[in-house]
Amino acid sequence: MRPRWRSRWPPHPGHRRGWWSAARRWRPILRPEELRQLPDKQALVIAENARPIIARLHRCIEGRDGQRLLAQQRALREQLAANRQGVVDVETRTAAALVEAQRHGW
Repeated sequence: MRPRWRSRWPPHPGHRRGWWSAARRWRPILRPEELRQLPDKQALVIAENARPIIARLHRCIEGRDGQRLLAQQRALREQLAANRQGVVDVETRTAAALVEAQRHGW
């Protein structure tokens, strides 16, 4: 993404070749309103020392591999939910700890 130049015309009267370069100003290629209108799955990438680029984004959950990943995620969540059924909730454990602390005089 290269900045556009705006030059002054007509050329400086004392200059033989034409353009007067002292009046050049930077103008960004993408203005903020243009940046907000980028299509879905595209992003402006600005790295430290490289020129900015517009990159196409690919989601990891798209396609056959993505469906398999989502199925594994669902199975793991169901397994975790099943394992949590025997666990005492936080409020009950906190109340039990307070009772035990009072019993010891803390």
